[in-house]
Amino acid sequence: MKRIVFVTATNTPNGTPDDQLTQAPLATMGISLITRCWDDPTVDWQAYDAVIVRSTWDYHTRIAPFRNWLADCEAQQVNLWNSARVMAWNSDKHYLIDLQQRNVPILPTIWVTRNRAINLRHILESNGWRKAVVKPTVSASANDTWITDISNVERDQTKLLTMLMNGDVMVQPFAKEVVRTGEYSLVFFGSKFSHAVLKTPREGDFRTQGGRRKAVIVPDAIIAQARLAVQAVRQPVLYARVDGVLQNGKFVLMELELIEPNLYLAYDANAANLFATAINAALKLRSQSALPEYIAD
Repeated sequence: MKRIVFVTATNTPNGTPDDQLTQAPLATMGISLITRCWDDPTVDWQAYDAVIVRSTWDYHTRIAPFRNWLADCEAQQVNLWNSARVMAWNSDKHYLIDLQQRNVPILPTIWVTRNRAINLRHILESNGWRKAVVKPTVSASANDTWITDISNVERDQTKLLTMLMNGDVMVQPFAKEVVRTGEYSLVFFGSKFSHAVLKTPREGDFRTQGGRRKAVIVPDAIIAQARLAVQAVRQPVLYARVDGVLQNGKFVLMELELIEPNLYLAYDANAANLFATAINAALKLRSQSALPEYIAD
């Protein structure tokens, strides 16, 4: 029997109920599944046929140790999915620049380098934005993400400068579609589309985390547009969650989640089986060193 491990964090030592839905279909394929925390020094990651990062939801708060762990797995030729290189790249939202250069539509973004003196009012006025969202480039689950508008930029200027003491920051126009119609999450296993979920914020909030979710059927044209983001990675991925909004009928990428996204397996009757099938296929790719580079053009 093949042995695989879902990698998690100390605050979710048994993984998530959603991920556990794959255990039964994996068993029918002769694959046993356990969970281990990424920062557990006693784990021999080479002992498993595949190591699959799933719920490392603390990685952004400990980014240096997490990247070191990825590098160690790569050096030891652990059969890690997604690959260490893909996850290291995806751990900083500057990856959006690469995707934009590969013709993936993203929201307009101002990138502000750490410790740089920048005027928030100038950003909004020079871009014609009345409202904007500010977030660290290394972040997850909307951590330290907040909204500003032209009427309170002086108050928020200090907040921005404080953030810049700790790392790079990105500023984007507020996408009103998130509140009005919701944010779409399209889940792919490899390049194969599985299912989609529509997320809407709670009343009075602009973040979809903790809001309402429902399974939705999306048109083929939207699936094709979302798939472009996955293909733009230029390296095989086991799973991907493509988050975006529809603006004038066009899918605009907000996030390409390749590290630890909730895959919403419970929202589709066949999703867990599709994920298990993709894992089974990944077991045959023991060496990712021969796969093409995906970042450099």
